[in-house]
Amino acid sequence: MLRYLEISVIFFLFLTGCKNKQNADIKEDIRVENDIKFDSIEVDVEYYLLGDTANPNCSLQSKFIYPAEYKDIETLEKIKMQFVVDFFGEDYRGLQPGEAIERYKNAYLTEYKKLEREFSRDPAEKSAYWYNYYESTNNEIIFNELNLISYCVTLNCYTGGAHGSNGYNNRIIDLKSGNKLEEKDIFTDNFHDELTSIIVDELVRKFGLENAAQLEDSVPIFNVSEISPNNNLLVDNEGIIYTYNEYEIAPYSVGKIDVLLPFDKIEHLLNKKSPVYQFVKQ
Repeated sequence: MLRYLEISVIFFLFLTGCKNKQNADIKEDIRVENDIKFDSIEVDVEYYLLGDTANPNCSLQSKFIYPAEYKDIETLEKIKMQFVVDFFGEDYRGLQPGEAIERYKNAYLTEYKKLEREFSRDPAEKSAYWYNYYESTNNEIIFNELNLISYCVTLNCYTGGAHGSNGYNNRIIDLKSGNKLEEKDIFTDNFHDELTSIIVDELVRKFGLENAAQLEDSVPIFNVSEISPNNNLLVDNEGIIYTYNEYEIAPYSVGKIDVLLPFDKIEHLLNKKSPVYQFVKQ
């Protein structure tokens, strides 16, 4: 009888283990990419002032990734326009990707050619490095699961001066509606103060410090009391990521600062009607 019970227990544990493994596999299978396909278009051009390769030049490199196929055509066009506006600017709203990148290229070259009149006045300026402009733009899909799309548009450029500049513009899209999601859509009312405190705490953790006061001396952050949510946010499997660009909360030398807010730290602040909350509870 004892032997029979031992065999029964082992068999039960085996079945339970198989069931747990199946459930784990099923949950993992749920987290597949959204049924939307992307395409890309690129530009790589340069132009020398006055058409002379001995003169300074400008260089434009751009790769634009955009949604190209989706079952709901209306939603597809809505999201595509958001991608266009985020990448090229509000003036490009309504243009298809090919039209937008062509106009963008022509506008960049036209603006650079305006330097030719000033440049031609002084031959000694022909080697001046500040006439060598460049611009590089691209976007990257950071997250694409369970009806959420998150991406970042990156701009690196130089237009004279001591150094170039870099910018990072984040976006979260609700695939069901095609709408962009901002803080007001993701968090509960009156989220600002508590979320600010969490951001500061995660900055302290990120830089391996003991308290917020050390951020100003060690990073250095300009003024800890002026840090706040800036609506420049991404989402991924781990949480919500805030990006602070150069000069926003710290000097140029620090570069951009990404702050990951794990879901377990902010779940209580999420609006339960938000697609982000639905993703977390999936």
